[in-house]
Amino acid sequence: MAIAQSKSADKGGKKKGGRPKKELSEKLVSITMHVTPEDFMWLHMGAEQVGMPLSEFAREMVQLRARRQLRRLRVPLTPAQEQLATRLAEACNCLTRLEQLAQESGYAAAAVEVGATGQELAHFLTQLARA
Repeated sequence: MAIAQSKSADKGGKKKGGRPKKELSEKLVSITMHVTPEDFMWLHMGAEQVGMPLSEFAREMVQLRARRQLRRLRVPLTPAQEQLATRLAEACNCLTRLEQLAQESGYAAAAVEVGATGQELAHFLTQLARA
């Protein structure tokens, strides 16, 4: 009995009860969504087929679609970024041409051009790192 009294005295005389609080990452936020009766029917049938509650099934469908959309989301490039992307594509084409030249004429014949292209690429990559 004395042990129980000393514990409650440490907490200001109040007993802490109820469910433990969830971490912020575990909490869910509610959203209200309106769907057509046909879409509701499809969601309901899908949830029944996989044996999930309707709200959990709908949440997973929304999450899958949102992740897929975000991967496809394209942020417009600034003119400077477009110019760098174009130069990068040109550099890739140049490397492909050098590889073909080296295979056709031999690596010794392509060495001078490889050296010049390497310096251009180094300069380009330095600019890209600063952008």
